[in-house]
Amino acid sequence: MLLATGVSASVGPNPALPVSVQIGGLNAEVLSADAGPESIAGVVQVKFRIPTNVAPGYTTPVVLTVGTVSSQPGVTLAVQ
Repeated sequence: MLLATGVSASVGPNPALPVSVQIGGLNAEVLSADAGPESIAGVVQVKFRIPTNVAPGYTTPVVLTVGTVSSQPGVTLAVQ
């Protein structure tokens, strides 16, 4: 799960633009992208499934894209 801000184009609690996630350069399955229960205004919760063929590591790159805008470079997560 990722928490993101700056997703200003929304319809109710959901982003109006398509949301995608890449982990280690591979497309992840996005399960949901919404405000989430008891969320703070302006925060979007993105739930996704890490691809099974992502190489394990402590600094696996993560890219969140909403519409045509992607997250800043350097975001990583640990994959076991």
